[in-house]
Amino acid sequence: MLNPYEFFEHTADIGIKAFGRDREELFMNAAWGMFFLIAELKIRTQQDYNNLTTIAINVRANNLEELLFSWLSELLSLSDAKRLMASRIQIKEFTETTITADVSFDKLEPKKYNLKTEIKAVTCHKLKIEAKDQYFQAEVVFDI
Repeated sequence: MLNPYEFFEHTADIGIKAFGRDREELFMNAAWGMFFLIAELKIRTQQDYNNLTTIAINVRANNLEELLFSWLSELLSLSDAKRLMASRIQIKEFTETTITADVSFDKLEPKKYNLKTEIKAVTCHKLKIEAKDQYFQAEVVFDI
């Protein structure tokens, strides 16, 4: 069983290694890893699922690495600006240069989440995506 992501220390920053059976799963797991760095869910009620805000995300880039950077940056920007936490990600379209997804967000409230790390930005430092034998792997470093 392939882990979706793992963390590594990097000077004053923190990074994740995300894994996926395909590139689409890789991008989803990179997003989940980033959100897990931000906060951890304490409790969720059925009513919370009814109060999710779904936002259509459309990101374009010149290549796969830039696409991952832009995808995570867009999610982080929405999370930070509106104090939201991703709860569901449904990728609608995925190519080497485009990702379109519906992302459902929950309010990032201390009563529901243990706040962990304030991420200032996604960085390009050491950003890479590799095809392994049976899976894909990405490394991303975040400025904290």
